[in-house]
Amino acid sequence: MLLACLATILLQACKNDAPINPQPQLPESNYTVEFSPEKLEPFKPEGGEQTVNVKVTKVQTLRHDGKVFVHTETITPPLKVTTDPAHFTFTLEGNKVIIAAGRNEHDDLQGKVTISFPDSVGLKPITMELTQSMLSPYSAFPDRHPFPRMAEYNVGLEPGKFTDKHLNIVPGKVPPSLVEWYESGYNIRKDFMNSGQFMWKEAKAACPEGYAIPTSKDFRTFVPEIDGDQYLLPTIFYAIKGDGNERAAYRYEYVNPPIHIDPLDLIYNPTTPQPDAPFSNAYLKITGRYLGDAHEEITEEVIKNEKFWKSYPTDVEREFELVGQNVLGNISIAAKYWVDGGRRKNSAFFSLYYRYTDKVKTDMIKAKIMLDDLGDDEQYCAIRCIKKPEE
Repeated sequence: MLLACLATILLQACKNDAPINPQPQLPESNYTVEFSPEKLEPFKPEGGEQTVNVKVTKVQTLRHDGKVFVHTETITPPLKVTTDPAHFTFTLEGNKVIIAAGRNEHDDLQGKVTISFPDSVGLKPITMELTQSMLSPYSAFPDRHPFPRMAEYNVGLEPGKFTDKHLNIVPGKVPPSLVEWYESGYNIRKDFMNSGQFMWKEAKAACPEGYAIPTSKDFRTFVPEIDGDQYLLPTIFYAIKGDGNERAAYRYEYVNPPIHIDPLDLIYNPTTPQPDAPFSNAYLKITGRYLGDAHEEITEEVIKNEKFWKSYPTDVEREFELVGQNVLGNISIAAKYWVDGGRRKNSAFFSLYYRYTDKVKTDMIKAKIMLDDLGDDEQYCAIRCIKKPEE
């Protein structure tokens, strides 16, 4: 009887015994990498340092009893850095890679920086390219210099809005013939113009927020004054403007010139052939390169060599469309832009470029660029705004 009872008790205990839990699995480890910046900025001529921040995250995933547990942490694995060629040097500070360059004497330098990780991490190397454009021998324009602050486009037909194209004529619009244009008193040109032209009372408030009408001093930092009656120029010419921290080299190019014929020639001389394209999307392209006090050896003779104008990322380009000049018309060969003359009321940046009309193809032009008092607020001029400097 006692044995029977003991067997019953043992059997009951076995039935109530909880099952043995299985052993948890080992955690799975994965790694992710983030780095910034994604590319190096151009080094200054005097050299300098740039820091690449490398963030490696270890993600551990544990699965147990139908549940998933995730743990993340930022780690600093031993990094390996190589530069090719070795004109660049580097130092490591934890997860920071500090890349340095000495004063640039290697104009054609190209190469790369590679950041590698241990095999145990299983991450692909990071490669950052170093091209010759990364090493500009010229500094960027100062923030307050007027030239880079000039807006890229003119104010459009509607005040407060820029155009988005460097065009004189709206795509798809067909301008009138020269004779029709002349006989209309040049009053039909708004039907096909891309840039707006405004009287001074409208122009004063036509720039978008954060922009203003440039002053004559702003224009004079990058525009040479040329007397067109006495000065004959190629379609590409050069100048150095400004002193001290405003000194810069400029390249001027007259792009897409039309074959200009006076409408009166067509009216009074019917045998004069009318040009196929009397109006073109002509513009004055200005490329600026900042010199400052660091490049006294660069003269106007130096910048007349086109090899000097090999492109660098610190260069700035602006295109001024030749949108015509008030009732005189002259679309694609002339332009007037409003200038805030301060106490002198207002002035206009007036540029006039035109091909010779002697039926001989030539790359020479008569040019006139001047800042002058308009003396009449009722004239219509285009607007190229300037960004207000930060206080």
